[in-house]
Amino acid sequence: MIQIREAHASDVWPIGNIVNVKEHRTLEERLTAARNMVEATHLKISVLADTMDNTFLKLYSPWPFRFFVIMDGNFKLVGMPKEARYDTTDLVNCLDALLDEKSPES
Repeated sequence: MIQIREAHASDVWPIGNIVNVKEHRTLEERLTAARNMVEATHLKISVLADTMDNTFLKLYSPWPFRFFVIMDGNFKLVGMPKEARYDTTDLVNCLDALLDEKSPES
């Protein structure tokens, strides 16, 4: 997971915010937002942060609701919005297939 620019920062575009996250002005603010999200959601995967010049955001255009799997320097788009809702089915299926490929045979 990669923390990118806040889409609905409370001080820029506060649409339906349930958390108060301001626009990141420094890398430390972006890292703090990522840490807070991990703590609030009890997330158990690694979370990286985009650079302040938004390199990842510009390169992959992950907003809104796009899911990518990046492995060995290659990436694959595995999920897009469906009726303005998250649908992680394609993502879960892709990750399951990758795990099956990587698991040692019994």
